[in-house]
Amino acid sequence: GVVEKKFEGWENLVVKDFYFVGATSPSGNLLPMITGIKIICDRAKAQVDKILLDTTGMIRGGPARVLKRCMIDIIQPRIILALQRTDELEHILIGFKGMTIPRIYRMKVPPGVRQKNYSERVSYREQRFKAYFESAQSLVLAWDRIGLGDIVSEEYLHNRLICLRDTEGRNLALGIVDEVDGRMRSISVYTPLDKEKKIGGILWGKLRINLEGKEVD
Repeated sequence: GVVEKKFEGWENLVVKDFYFVGATSPSGNLLPMITGIKIICDRAKAQVDKILLDTTGMIRGGPARVLKRCMIDIIQPRIILALQRTDELEHILIGFKGMTIPRIYRMKVPPGVRQKNYSERVSYREQRFKAYFESAQSLVLAWDRIGLGDIVSEEYLHNRLICLRDTEGRNLALGIVDEVDGRMRSISVYTPLDKEKKIGGILWGKLRINLEGKEVD
């Protein structure tokens, strides 16, 4: 998103561009995360003077350390604001000790800020997905004409969260698979995307959700 006048919170920003990693957690998706960060930051640099990147809450363990360090290496920020309660980020920051760039500013998390528990995070995601798909309409795509991964069973794909891409490989919108017709070689999806948009491909996600935003088995 682009801040035009005054920053009033992430939820008030209009999404200008995005990269689909297929899940709501970076765990198990480190390569798509790094790829997406690089692509989106490069596009943003062509349009704005400064970029603020709010990183994920994944900070513990080796994979988190690899993700954060690779993220820093690939986007080369000049400043890092490290918000921590005690020293939970030090195992990441120690890799940049002695360097003048990026400059690292350590800040305490304000006392009034608390971490959401698991049920709160799930509820928040459901609300966001529900709002996103509120205006969704059915779209039928002939899979012979678009780029796809492997077509597996209809049972596997039903309710699968997907991303619709344009003919130049840019992500356009999310979708939910409604039906796969092997005889007609077509796939029906629910998406808020304008039907006039030209679809060039589909990326399969790892989540399965319904139009209410709830995950399904």
